[in-house]
Amino acid sequence: MFTKWLKNELTRLYSVKGYIHEGKGAYTIRYVKGDTRKLYRVMYSDAKDLYLARKHDKIKQALDFDWQLHHSKPQATVAQW
Repeated sequence: MFTKWLKNELTRLYSVKGYIHEGKGAYTIRYVKGDTRKLYRVMYSDAKDLYLARKHDKIKQALDFDWQLHHSKPQATVAQW
């Protein structure tokens, strides 16, 4: 199966651990956030490379949002009774 081969190659080349998820009619490889960042840097490090802009924009938006969550100043919480 191609998906299994690809997962094994990504693990070998970039030391990322993923797992294969069987969806409806398709298999996907899922990674934890840190490994996703690592693969993102590998896949999109050079803007001249060929890639799917829709996929790039989707993952960039998610990683940017996560960065904002972890680097924003905590806001005071007001309890409402």
